[in-house]
Amino acid sequence: MDAHEIHRIVEAELAKGDPFNNLHGITAENVRSHLTPLRRVLVDPDDCESPPRNMWIFAEERPAEAGGYLVVYDPQEAAWGIAEETSSGEYTMVVAGDSLAEALSGM
Repeated sequence: MDAHEIHRIVEAELAKGDPFNNLHGITAENVRSHLTPLRRVLVDPDDCESPPRNMWIFAEERPAEAGGYLVVYDPQEAAWGIAEETSSGEYTMVVAGDSLAEALSGM
């Protein structure tokens, strides 16, 4: 999948307008302000069985700062998630969901 396809998937998910409860300040009203340019990174799904794989970062908890949680889309699993950067500069999935709203609610 290329960035154009991922952009369409993200936009379709946002258009659903599913409600979510996020404790990190991301709301249905401001979720678009957290969007960032799409980029792929290697993320450890942290499921004790799958190796790290490329996922797409499309939003950040604090887009203007380093150190916040990243909102990702995993095209291999067609799943949404929250990842964090470890002290070694690698990324690990900390929340996964079947929908963006589910992932954001688990954050």
